[in-house]
Amino acid sequence: MLWNVFPFHPHEADAPLSNRCHTRSERVATWALLQSLIEMLRPRQIVAIGRDAQMALGELSIPTRAARHPSYGGQNEFMATMHALYGIDEMLTKCEPKLPLEIRHATNNNFAFA
Repeated sequence: MLWNVFPFHPHEADAPLSNRCHTRSERVATWALLQSLIEMLRPRQIVAIGRDAQMALGELSIPTRAARHPSYGGQNEFMATMHALYGIDEMLTKCEPKLPLEIRHATNNNFAFA
């Protein structure tokens, strides 16, 4: 399952198609939702995708594994981290159809945050 540490789309006032970073107070206002979701799903592992997610989850003292965000040139490092976390052999993935990790390995019960 993939879930953002701030689960809404923050935008500039009067510009709903714009995009901005959420504020800490906005994120804190949604902590109860996040904590309830984790409690209900009880994931065995939580992966923080990107530094922002890792720092935000650290504020809640939630144990996580970190993966570099795939944007801005981080795709190879992200894929290597995900392969290591899921125990995927690089040689096998070159022969498999290119499906998202969450579809190919959904039974691992991991939880990722971006």
